[in-house]
Amino acid sequence: MKTGGFFIITIILSLSIQAQTVVTKETGTIRTTSSSLYKAGKELVVSISIDITRDLSSNESMVLVPIVCDTLEHRLELPPIYINSRKQHIVFLRETSKKEKSAQALQRKNGNKQTMHYLQSVPFEQWMNQATLSLIEKSCAFTSTAYIRSATCLPDPAS
Repeated sequence: MKTGGFFIITIILSLSIQAQTVVTKETGTIRTTSSSLYKAGKELVVSISIDITRDLSSNESMVLVPIVCDTLEHRLELPPIYINSRKQHIVFLRETSKKEKSAQALQRKNGNKQTMHYLQSVPFEQWMNQATLSLIEKSCAFTSTAYIRSATCLPDPAS
């Protein structure tokens, strides 16, 4: 039984280390410089700062989705963040932004470091006291990279 318990702990530790990894490609990185999740009155406020140095090809787009979840069954996907090449940003402005009005977008300028600040609030629910924040990259049919290891909900500073 000790071996089985040790194996499970090892798997959990390796998963948490993978989630903390900064995404580095030969063309740059995408990393969160700060993230917070806190209660302000009757709202849950999500704040994320993202540094981007990764270059995108002329027709490439990335979609990052902030997710608030607890250890049980609660999960809330927030409006996505689009990081677009020039061509994809035009497509975003013409089509996607009309369908997803609350989505945020950044047109990537290759060769430069860019910072994006994401701020979103949602009505607070009791389960959010134990919530954590994750930022994932979504691709066509699957989800890949995690960018935030974990940000726990902080209490309302006014209370």
